[in-house]
Order: sequence, then structure tokens, then C-alpha cells
Amino acid sequence: MMHKKATIELSLNFIVFISIAVVILILGIFIFSQIFGEGKEITGKVSEDVEARLNTLLITGNEKTIIPTTFKTVGKGDIATFALGIKNKDCGNQFRILTNFDIAVDANNVQQNVNSGEIATWYFAESTYDIEQNDRKIVPLLIRPGAGAVNGWTYSFDVLVKCGGEAYSQLNKIYVVID
Repeated sequence: MMHKKATIELSLNFIVFISIAVVILILGIFIFSQIFGEGKEITGKVSEDVEARLNTLLITGNEKTIIPTTFKTVGKGDIATFALGIKNKDCGNQFRILTNFDIAVDANNVQQNVNSGEIATWYFAESTYDIEQNDRKIVPLLIRPGAGAVNGWTYSFDVLVKCGGEAYSQLNKIYVVID
């Protein structure tokens, strides 16, 4: 009789323990998904804000192309994303964006010699987009500094937008500072 009572008590304790463990697991998953969801929402909000600002500038301004933020600080292997807004005022519908490395300067603003072949692997040299007449588009320019990037140096890149083989707007510059 005593043995049967101990067995039932042990079984009940085990069921209570498993129930509490399942509740804690469910709460943990819920809290994790809430935190992860909020972080994702904030990231999307920043992109929406930049896009809204660029669209406003493209609608109200006379510029054909706009890069609102030209300086980014980034670590080696991280990605610096620049937004390029293009407004098709008077061109066909196919635009080419050409990105080329320009120069690198150290922390003392002295120009440095670098392996431009290695830096050419940091970005897409050319990309093509279709934009209808009187429409606008916001496209990303991505720079991902490789292992050869030097902390404290600033790398300059030229961005040229072409339409029909001709320069569509002035040459733009973007700058990546390695942190």
C-alpha cells in the first residue's frame, strides 16, 4: 500500500514538473519571437524612412539622381548600403549604374596606394535597372570591405548613372570609412 502511494505521488510530481517545463518553454519562445519581431520591424522602418525621404526629394527637386547619405562607417566584412534615387525625366527606360573605386586616404588624410583589384571585389561594378518615363526608382549601392581594408582609412567610390550610353547626371561620390 505504501509503495503504491509513493508511486502515485512520484507520477503526479513528474506530471507537474513536465507541465511547468512546457509552460516555461512556450513563454520563452513567445518572448523570443516578440523581441526578434520588434528588431525586424525597426530595420524595415529605417528603410521605409530613407525611401520616403528620397521619394520626396525626387518629386520636389530638379536633380535626376540623389544619394542622400554619402558617408558610411563600416567594419571589415560588413555591408555599407547607400540608397541611390533615380528620376527618369527625359531618357529611355534602361539605366546603367557604374561604380568604380577612386582613392583611399588614411586617418591623416594622406592618399594611400592600394590594390584596386582587391577593392574591385568589394562592390558591383555595374548594374542595370528599368525605369519608365516620368517614374522614379530607389536602388541600393552595396560596398562590402574585404580583409585588405585598413581601419581608419576612407575609401572613395565614383557612382555614374548612364542612360543610352550617355552620362545621365553628374558624377556622384560615396565614401566608406573602415571602423
